[in-house]
Amino acid sequence: MKELYLTIDDSPSQYTNEMIDFLYENNIPAILFARGALLSDNPQPIINAIQKGFVIGNHLYSHQRSSELDFVNIVQEIERTETMIDAAYIVAEKQREHKLLRFPHMDRGCGAHVVEYEK
Repeated sequence: MKELYLTIDDSPSQYTNEMIDFLYENNIPAILFARGALLSDNPQPIINAIQKGFVIGNHLYSHQRSSELDFVNIVQEIERTETMIDAAYIVAEKQREHKLLRFPHMDRGCGAHVVEYEK
């Protein structure tokens, strides 16, 4: 059976708990891509999401464009956030089954930028 997951970037936010409750109550699976700096400041919504069965992915620590960082800094951003995600799974008393990464701004370091339209 195939499954479809909603993906949510830039977690946790001030709305994460409310959003997780809604998704959980409506049986909507999701992957939350956590920014390390936000996770560092506010880990509880991510812990709550893990406890409810949601998957947490890595969205780097500082959310900078990868094409603006050198390789060493990208690796540090990934590893720093991975450590925090692993810690959240430990606190949630759940095994981490997936290690997922989404580069910020969909910039994989090749210099190609997604067009950002003004609202």
